[in-house]
Amino acid sequence: MMTSGQIDSASAARKRWRWCVVPVVVVASLATTMGCQRKLFGPNEPRTQFETYDRMRQQDAVSQESDLYGRSQPALRARLTPTTQ
Repeated sequence: MMTSGQIDSASAARKRWRWCVVPVVVVASLATTMGCQRKLFGPNEPRTQFETYDRMRQQDAVSQESDLYGRSQPALRARLTPTTQ
């Protein structure tokens, strides 16, 4: 059988637990809803100053290419190789 002192300490422990869990749940829910915003860069906007420089000189690097099966993938080789002039 529990004494009144043990009941009070159990009740206090539950209250402390609630005060710890409620802020965590609130922060987690806010963090998940804040992630649903628009994209930072549009598909046609330059992401770096180098892309702006290349665009001004009509030397755009291809951003997507098709693989052997026709699926679109990033054109890393075309974007990372140095341009020869």
